[in-house]
Amino acid sequence: ISCILFCTSCKPFNIYTQTVMSDPQVSGVTKTGASVSIEVLEMGRSPLEFGFCWSTSNSPVFPTDSCRYWREHEITKRETGYDLLSASLESLTPNTTYYIRSFAVDDIDEPTEGYHYSYGENIKTFTTYSSDAVADYDGNYYQTIQIGSQIWMTENLKTTRYANGSSIPNVTSDIDWENLNESDKAWCWYENNSSYKDPYGALYSWAAVMNSAASSTSNPSGIQ
Repeated sequence: ISCILFCTSCKPFNIYTQTVMSDPQVSGVTKTGASVSIEVLEMGRSPLEFGFCWSTSNSPVFPTDSCRYWREHEITKRETGYDLLSASLESLTPNTTYYIRSFAVDDIDEPTEGYHYSYGENIKTFTTYSSDAVADYDGNYYQTIQIGSQIWMTENLKTTRYANGSSIPNVTSDIDWENLNESDKAWCWYENNSSYKDPYGALYSWAAVMNSAASSTSNPSGIQ
């Protein structure tokens, strides 16, 4: 018994796979800028471009809105995955909420010809600091509010240095904290976990807060 197989198409069979991106991670937000990192979770069969796009509208799209993208030859594949992709956003508007999400464009040949646009699972948001925000020596920004005639920060301090650039000792041991005397300067993150930095700020010893001032009235604000 013999049989004859007929091919109805001259195109090779193509199992289409699309490029999958992580959600963008935003850090280092200032009055007019921010840092963004993103990762390729799975490289598609025929990737063209991948990255992230951002806008003041709640659904940014590529290529209509502002975008930062890479191509496959621009990144390095490691044994554990691809290199983390990072970029800086500049010339943003102060006190403005931005929406940001990842995207990928793949060239698909089968079953339909053309480009396939896909987006990350989540749309993230971040808000730039207002024009009257203040910054510490480390480059951390703080929103402010006026109460009476005084300007107060609305966020906890998270600097590791004084305004002149001198470092505050980072003490991480519970025993070392217990053994500090009244003149010892120290700081740490809660539970020594830097993820608490942005929501809660740092913890400081009284000597670090006073910075050798004799009393609270010696500080520029004249208050405690």
